[in-house]
Amino acid sequence: MDAMQILNVAEHKLAALSFNPSESNIPLVFIHGITSSPAFWVHGQNELIKGLRWYALSLPGHYPAAFPNRFTASELTAPLIADLCEEALKQLIGDQPAIVIGHSTGGFAALMIATRYPQRVKAVVSISGFAHGRWIGALGLFQRLARMGPIGQGLFRLGMKLTTSSRSIYRAALRSYAYNTQALYRDPALEPTLDAIYPMSQQLHLDSMLAYFQQMPHIDITESLTAITMPTLIIVGDHDPIVPPEQSRLIHQQIKGSVLHMLKNTGHVPMSESSAEYNQVLTAWLKTQL
Repeated sequence: MDAMQILNVAEHKLAALSFNPSESNIPLVFIHGITSSPAFWVHGQNELIKGLRWYALSLPGHYPAAFPNRFTASELTAPLIADLCEEALKQLIGDQPAIVIGHSTGGFAALMIATRYPQRVKAVVSISGFAHGRWIGALGLFQRLARMGPIGQGLFRLGMKLTTSSRSIYRAALRSYAYNTQALYRDPALEPTLDAIYPMSQQLHLDSMLAYFQQMPHIDITESLTAITMPTLIIVGDHDPIVPPEQSRLIHQQIKGSVLHMLKNTGHVPMSESSAEYNQVLTAWLKTQL
């Protein structure tokens, strides 16, 4: 693994980690979810991926990535996210097409890149992703607070600060993402992943996160998905408490030839809650694309 690389893209800063850059396979690019970081993907990858050339790319505005000074929430749009990620891909891998894999908001970003830059995407994987950015559960509450004016925004900031105030609180908060919490906390990759992402979560810029939570409920790329013609895998838990599983069914309906795999008794973190089945499905599908 290379050190975290900072990519300058149109006054934005994005971040990326590179793995096995000398391998000659079609590169895999992983994009994390809201409030996370590229370090989310470092631990727990399956044996196939560990031996391949792959990258972990940040969402815009997520530490150590950063929005420009004076960036406003209204500037955060689906095309902007796709444009920034595509330019970052160009810096990482040139013009070579990639298999783009995203979790949650990263899944949304992967789909948006595929609709806007089809020549850049060999195949796409949406894990707990969505077309319409209106969330439920704990993150849905944060979205409502972010759109409630100064008082709600103050509560949003307080909640974000509280969640990252200690590693133990941050770890406990993961419960709100899962359905099978026992499997989540038994996952051997969880603790090293927490060690990697928690320090970065403490550095998140609250104004940047506020922009995401304000804007995502207004973003809907459903109609654009019919333009996706490359192979698409959709993995989702049937009891996702953050993104309704119906979103994955909708994505499947919109993308002709896509493959939908619904994991039973699983929430928003299928790579931990149903790790064996998740890795089996992802590995088998990737082998058909590489």
